[in-house]
Amino acid sequence: VSMDLAGLDTSAVKGMRIMFNSCGKLASLDLAKFAKFKTSNVSDMNGMFGGCGSLASLDLSGFDTSRVTNMESMFSSCSSLASLKLSGFNTSLVTSMGWMFYGCKSLESLDLSSFSTPSLTSMKHAFNGCASLKSLDVRNFDTSSARVDSMLSGCNALSKIVLGDAPFCKGSDGVAALPVPSPSSQFTGKWVCEDDPSLVLDAWTLSNSHPSADVPAGTWVWQ
Repeated sequence: VSMDLAGLDTSAVKGMRIMFNSCGKLASLDLAKFAKFKTSNVSDMNGMFGGCGSLASLDLSGFDTSRVTNMESMFSSCSSLASLKLSGFNTSLVTSMGWMFYGCKSLESLDLSSFSTPSLTSMKHAFNGCASLKSLDVRNFDTSSARVDSMLSGCNALSKIVLGDAPFCKGSDGVAALPVPSPSSQFTGKWVCEDDPSLVLDAWTLSNSHPSADVPAGTWVWQ
């Protein structure tokens, strides 16, 4: 099932809350081909694609999100989503990303390097249930003023994360710990910094002590 939005002019629309929410049979959606589908005035994208359980890929790199303040549950329960492109996102005004990727159990990698988060107050459950997520780039995030409760719950496959100069796991309500690698013939159960392999830490120390002189920004992987 697909959708034809060729006649839809959204240039003046300010809210797209739950716009495609629960379109469970929607298998493809290419918004870039609809010339009149504009997001430059939109401030609310809460639940916009939530529950689109059949969507396998989504390219929103052309979205203008410069006025958006709410992205809560934007892709929640998009359980088949394996490819998600958000490279053009401007998130400088966004206050809530809670539940944003909740239940996206088919996503294996997520590049959020374009995101900046100076206004962020909630990351609760943001990646909860992303069971296949192996790689996450959050180099420009700052969660120091945001709630991070259960942010990384169920992300047990996460084995590579790019951290920046500001906190990502530490929030206003505590610490959302990175997963503990299961010791095996392949892994020691620790995290190591690719930029400086002498830095080897357990998951809690990495989560709780970054950023610091001993736990710097960089790419961290399972050792």
